[in-house]
Amino acid sequence: MEELETEIKAAEFVRRIIIDDAPAPRVGQLVFGEWADFEIKLKGESFVIPTSAMRGALAAQEAFYRGAALITDGKPNINNLSIFEKELLELDFHVVEGSTILQAAAGKLTDGLATAMGNMTGKQLTASAITLILTLGGSSSYRTYANHQIEAQQLQADSQERQELFEFLRDQREHDINVMRAVNEASTSSVLISKIDSLKDDTAKNVIKSLSGHQSEFAGMTLTPDLATDINRMPREASVERVLQGTYAIARVDTTSTKGFRVRVTDVESRETFTAGLEDLLISNATRAAIEGATFDKTPIKARIRVKMIRGAIVDATIIDAAR
Repeated sequence: MEELETEIKAAEFVRRIIIDDAPAPRVGQLVFGEWADFEIKLKGESFVIPTSAMRGALAAQEAFYRGAALITDGKPNINNLSIFEKELLELDFHVVEGSTILQAAAGKLTDGLATAMGNMTGKQLTASAITLILTLGGSSSYRTYANHQIEAQQLQADSQERQELFEFLRDQREHDINVMRAVNEASTSSVLISKIDSLKDDTAKNVIKSLSGHQSEFAGMTLTPDLATDINRMPREASVERVLQGTYAIARVDTTSTKGFRVRVTDVESRETFTAGLEDLLISNATRAAIEGATFDKTPIKARIRVKMIRGAIVDATIIDAAR
């Protein structure tokens, strides 16, 4: 069993699995602390869950389905999950006695993933499952999104509630940056982790948006209705960029592209295939020779590739440099 009592420990474990080649248990052997429970607390006297607040739960469910589809099928298409798999992966939200709290325990997430994955094994799968739990149940991704939106819009601390939230986010910044840094480092060597990590901003946006009609507590943040609304007032770029580095096979030159010289590349480890262009037409002769040689003799190359992802799907890719 691997006990991941804290968010930072989980993120560092992902990094060690991918970067340091640390041993990785099966998903069913992971044990998460309470930090990984997805929880929304609505303030007030009513114990009725309004429809608008349920949209946050539905956004979490959609993100979990997309992440699970990526892990089991390689694509973020929810329709690729069978009815049986969706039932296994369906989150159970509970209303906790004494307060209006929507809660889904991390154990349910882990059990559902472990069962849906069946006999699938491998370090990439375990690390990806932890990344999905971090994206959905962890607080850092939600706080990082909120902090970015607050700073980008230069929102002012014009009330006590806002002042307390801004101070809380500042206090948590170092922790949240360390969590994000560990996952980002792992994502440079894993297409799958990059895709799952790219789900976090869209999930945060939709969950926080669902709280715009309520006084609430979420990811350690106390949110007033107007602040939840203001955080999402400015749309954030939906795409996420990462620079991947690894070993790639060049399948063929893509003659159907209207964007110039592009090739179909396959990540040797994950078997992910996508189309990539060249960062610069004046790219070094060594890089061009490596690509052309790999196309001819099918020998994999070492490369750095900048990818743009939306909701777990690669929508654009550019080869920065390559060598044989």
